[in-house]
Amino acid sequence: MTANEKQYDVLIVGGGPIGLAFALSIAKLNLTAAIIEKQGQAQLEHPKSDGREIALTHYSIEILKDLEVLKDIPQDQIFQIKEARVIDGNDSHFLQFGNGSKDKLAALISNHLIRTSLYEKAKKHKKITVYSEANISNIETNKSGVSIEVRDLKLKGKLLVAADSRFSKIRKYSGINCLTRDIHKTMLVARVSHSLPHNNIAYECFKYGKTMAILPLSPNLSSIVITATHDKAEGLTNAPTTEIKRYIEKNVGDYLGSINLQTKFHSYPLVCTYAEKFIGDKLALLGDAAVGMHPVTAHGMNFGLKGQAMLAEEIANALNLNLPINSDFVLAAYHRRQTSLTKAFFHFTNALATLYTNESATAKFARSTLLKVANRITPIKKFLTEKLH
Repeated sequence: MTANEKQYDVLIVGGGPIGLAFALSIAKLNLTAAIIEKQGQAQLEHPKSDGREIALTHYSIEILKDLEVLKDIPQDQIFQIKEARVIDGNDSHFLQFGNGSKDKLAALISNHLIRTSLYEKAKKHKKITVYSEANISNIETNKSGVSIEVRDLKLKGKLLVAADSRFSKIRKYSGINCLTRDIHKTMLVARVSHSLPHNNIAYECFKYGKTMAILPLSPNLSSIVITATHDKAEGLTNAPTTEIKRYIEKNVGDYLGSINLQTKFHSYPLVCTYAEKFIGDKLALLGDAAVGMHPVTAHGMNFGLKGQAMLAEEIANALNLNLPINSDFVLAAYHRRQTSLTKAFFHFTNALATLYTNESATAKFARSTLLKVANRITPIKKFLTEKLH
């Protein structure tokens, strides 16, 4: 091997939460990983708050505990969801998950805090090397593995993992097609204070053509997530604070009392994606590169964390059987498990979001009926609740 060549077990493109988590997961298997990320080191070490609060399921919490990530996040920055309600317009019926008891449905942690902790763990790990401000200029695959060119280096690995967003360049380069659904809407997120306590209840309010989610933080502080057309979202972002306050109070109703905006809005265009397959030749897709979920589910990072854990488990199985970590055995097993985990839920939630933002009389009747009966239909609640754990 020449001086400008570096050998690793796994090459991971994308230094976001899922790429970092996967690097830590395989490092626990005594494997080496290179993370290739286009952002600079300063951005990776100190990511700015982007307004996103991540609702972590029980399974995701256990993954982050196992990776020793949660212990670096202040306890007063970890918030609890004990109950969730889905509300349609002004309908008095709602779909309920949990009952406000001591058992939590999920934990809320700011995205930038998770990213910071994951990066600190990866940066210090002897088995992990992070290449920041790095762009890939070439990819070659052969019988033994894969090599990529970064700057003046050739990085070699047995397996290439794409964790480089729902618009993954690696996925596209590998010829894997992707179902792409442009929602033609913008998601706005901000923190608000309110006069009434939220009682650790999260709300998903469908308001004919737009949605508003309320995520409980400290007792009189919540994160508001508004989904609206691009024009309406832009108008709301540029509106005076008093107008924004009235808009939120009108759409939230009397759940939180008087509301005041505490941070500026962060905006994100909504595009959902689903890769036609999650594997290629010596290649696996993780996180949003595999499945870019609709935000109404709040499950993007949860599926990403579970997906990387599944791939790490299949690699561990291969090592126990003395099989190559890039073998068809590993990749096919991962593809099956990722499909089982995400496919039905992806299409179900997209259909649900479409139904609940449709303003036709037929759609309004259908969703009102659904809310009235869903609490009593065990299979529906079981299907949705299983994805919360």
